[in-house]
Amino acid sequence: MPGIPLVARETSSYSRSTDQMCREDARVHLSAEEEIAAEESLSIYCKPVELYNILQRRAIRNPSFLQRCLSYQIHEKHNRRIQMTISLSETVNEGLQARFPFPLYILLGRLVSGTTVSEYSAVYRFSRACILTNFTGVEGSTQVQANFVLPEISRLQLKAKSCTLAILLVNFAGSPNSSSGTDLTKARLANDGGYCHWGKIPLESLYRSWEKSPNLSLGQRAELTYPVDMHSGFLKLSCLDKDKCVSIQMPFNSGSSSTSQQVHVTISAEEIGGRDKSPYNSYTCSDISSPSLSRIIRLRAGNVVFNYRYYNNKLQRTEVTEDFSCPFCLAKCASFKGLRYHLSSSHDLFNFEFWVTEEYQAVNVSVKTDIWRSEVVADGVDPKQQTFFFCSKQRRHRRLKNLLQQSKHVHPLVLKPPGVCELLDKADGACSIICILKDTNLLIKSAEAY
Repeated sequence: MPGIPLVARETSSYSRSTDQMCREDARVHLSAEEEIAAEESLSIYCKPVELYNILQRRAIRNPSFLQRCLSYQIHEKHNRRIQMTISLSETVNEGLQARFPFPLYILLGRLVSGTTVSEYSAVYRFSRACILTNFTGVEGSTQVQANFVLPEISRLQLKAKSCTLAILLVNFAGSPNSSSGTDLTKARLANDGGYCHWGKIPLESLYRSWEKSPNLSLGQRAELTYPVDMHSGFLKLSCLDKDKCVSIQMPFNSGSSSTSQQVHVTISAEEIGGRDKSPYNSYTCSDISSPSLSRIIRLRAGNVVFNYRYYNNKLQRTEVTEDFSCPFCLAKCASFKGLRYHLSSSHDLFNFEFWVTEEYQAVNVSVKTDIWRSEVVADGVDPKQQTFFFCSKQRRHRRLKNLLQQSKHVHPLVLKPPGVCELLDKADGACSIICILKDTNLLIKSAEAY
């Protein structure tokens, strides 16, 4: 079985304590005969493991489903996304309250590389813009926060290190000759813009702060205050490959000197599923620094201890897997809940007992011995040699039914011998009905013969 095998130990009682689940006890003393019997008892795992290895090799060539399409995989991926909230605190920006004009637009933009607009120093692509109308803590104020959803921290690392993502702050009302009619939240894109104050927060700097903070790894909220310098410039809305873009021209040249002011932005972040963390994810240690603690939390998050019981559940061997991996097929299940679903549905030849504490995520494993008995009936006859009966419903002749339906729309051509035409002309309507019935029977018989 894959993993890191450790030593065998005795489990004398079955109370659910941490010591019995995962800690190493003194090795039990067995006689030579008992050791041989214990090794033979451990070999009961070989048969189901061999079967699952065969199924795994088949699944690699021809998988019946994709791991990323499982519902618990999708749910855990969504829970690991980061909810980012941006606001302006009234207490932090105390001297700026009277002279800071609102509204303030918040955008999450990606820098467009290789742009052909030479007169603009930067072009950012964005999907939506949020608006702040006042500081937080002011009574009667609405729209005091801007919310964005970011990918999980592992994917955010790659995006942040590209140095293309940034949070943009744009304010039109405080600039000279400002265009008061510009609204970044609306869909008007053609030649819209104006003079503004703007600033940016590189997402890379935020990621470095979150990486050192253990709160985000523990499912708690990580909050920081970031100073942003607001510079004068000219902003223009445009459309690039059906996406909204803002083009910013620096420096600002309109006959007046370039002005700059600083605002302090409060940024908080937490995982969407952070409140559903298990006790195992609430690991704390006062003797470890915050950067090291956050790294330890991420490393131990997916560790699962498997205890394989054998010899009438008197002994067990232990191994540890990482990234919530299955020890039989090495499938990564994204969470302990997903691992529980996977083991119960894909490896039902074993009994599983799941247990979570503040120190361990553990699974007790034992083999279902009742399903490995010989398939022999009570009278001692091998079921492979017995006669069995199979009954199935007769298949309907759909082709015949279709021919009969099509025959209703066919007008048959009847060849009449000489003399019959004169008789039919003199006959009344009853003779005509008889001929029609004969033609219909002829068509039905022809269809049946076909």
